[in-house]
Amino acid sequence: MRKKIEKPLNQLSKPKGLTEQHRPTGGIWYYLYLKPKWVRRIFTDAEHLGIGHPEAWKDYLIPELVKHYKLTEYRARRLEEQAYGMPRGRVYQVGSKLHKQGEKPGDWNFYYGEDFPSQLDAEHEKRMLISDFNLNVAAAADKIKFVLAAHEKMNEADKLEVQKNLGVQIPY
Repeated sequence: MRKKIEKPLNQLSKPKGLTEQHRPTGGIWYYLYLKPKWVRRIFTDAEHLGIGHPEAWKDYLIPELVKHYKLTEYRARRLEEQAYGMPRGRVYQVGSKLHKQGEKPGDWNFYYGEDFPSQLDAEHEKRMLISDFNLNVAAAADKIKFVLAAHEKMNEADKLEVQKNLGVQIPY
């Protein structure tokens, strides 16, 4: 059973590329629609803290949605199972032993579902994600790869439920 992380949101989820130690790191990210705009939420070192997308969604992002949209407890509970209804992804450093053919140990892979919010420029967002995870030096050394991963693609049923429970039409 996963131990609940008792850190405030602002210590785990870092908008706009802020991290505590300014070192290259992996983790997960989400794009969250807070009408009228999209915001990026970064969870550095998520794997080491036992945080996956469902945990980040339930423990950190639903409370943010509840506050922004003034949701009832009923609507908040209904959102708990829709962790795949917003754009998301993850970044890992390729290991020295476990890597696929063509990958080089030390490189960084960004796995995403090719579903960046349509209102945002995908290439700009990729640059921002590189910065968010403090990987500019790795990018300059051509050690970054964005990899389409079906696992990271938004779930259509979750998208519909998220919109229904938030009471807004989300411009995906």
